[in-house]
Amino acid sequence: MTTSNQPDFYATLGVKPTASAAEIESVYRRALKAARASGTAARAAELQAAYAVIGNPAERSAYDSRLRAGAKERKKQAAIAVANDPALKPLRHHHRVTTKGSSGLLDFVWALFEWFR
Repeated sequence: MTTSNQPDFYATLGVKPTASAAEIESVYRRALKAARASGTAARAAELQAAYAVIGNPAERSAYDSRLRAGAKERKKQAAIAVANDPALKPLRHHHRVTTKGSSGLLDFVWALFEWFR
């Protein structure tokens, strides 16, 4: 759910992207207290970095925008990958495979069968 160079701060804090500011703060404080009690400074630093972005409404809005842009880009790349997948070629071009006098449905079902085989 993130871009390749940025961690998922929602996952770091263990909250959903739809979580309220109060819920995020509560989870952050409990997690930070646990991290400090166990002596894991690296985990505490991760939590603080995540809360610095998610806890600030302006930065959270910008972060969410970047997440949405990244999701759109991944969806676009997936569509390109499907379009270029040779295994799906019979399904993409089923209308060209039809024979004279055929309804096309039979060819489509056959192509679907071949794809799952």
